[in-house]
Order: sequence, then structure tokens, then C-alpha cells
Amino acid sequence: MPSEHVGAVAFAAIPLTGARLERANLDVDLSVQLTGGGARFTTRAGRWAPSADVGLAVVSLQSSGMVVGSGFSNGEPSTMTVAPFARLGLAFAVTPTFRLRADVLASAVVEGVSIQIAGREIATWGRPILLASAGIDLGWF
Repeated sequence: MPSEHVGAVAFAAIPLTGARLERANLDVDLSVQLTGGGARFTTRAGRWAPSADVGLAVVSLQSSGMVVGSGFSNGEPSTMTVAPFARLGLAFAVTPTFRLRADVLASAVVEGVSIQIAGREIATWGRPILLASAGIDLGWF
């Protein structure tokens, strides 16, 4: 926080479980990781500190699938893209440099990301992205 009201923010979101997409004779496992950074606008004057963040997130998507009954695996395709994000949060100061916080992040993948098997689109991802989180703020000032 170079000033009382403006600072930098970085985050990483790694889900503990993935998703499974099941269609007629097809199973696909999906996983995603988000990392990002941007600017934070806040007030740190009291024990409660609301904040608003804006920036860019790097979205990494992986999938692995199989056509059931044939034993055919389509490999493990993956892709990465960038998505703008906005995040609203509220922090509670346990000490001046340690805060507990809760946030809601909203984003959208600008270019479409779809999962296709044999040239057929079976799912899309990233329109919109909503992520609720709880965490800590560590401040060195």
C-alpha cells in the first residue's frame, strides 16, 4: 500500500476439486487455476476495511476425457487466456498488519473457451466467472 487508499493486489485461486462433465458415452474431467494482479482501492482507517480491486487474471484450463466403451482417450488438452476482473471485499483488522477478509470476484473470459469432442462443442467456460473467497491480508507498512 504505497498510500492510505491505493495499493497493489495479487492472488491465486486453485480449487481443491475439479469438475466432471458427463454426456452420452463421454466423460471429461476439467480443472482450472486463476492467478492475477491489479490495483486495490480501500480505506484502512478503522477495524473494518472495504476494498475494490481491478486487474487482469491469467486463467489456465485443463481437461482429460474418454469416449466410454471405446477406451479412446483424447489426451489432455489445455489452454491459457487472460480475463479482466473486479473484486469487492471486506477485511477485519486483527492487528494493524494482519486482517481477515472475505471477497467476491467477478470476471469473464473475453475470447470464448469451449470444449469440443470430434468437432462438436459440448461445453463452454468462463462467461461469467464468479468466485467467493476467504483469506488474509498481510501488510508491511
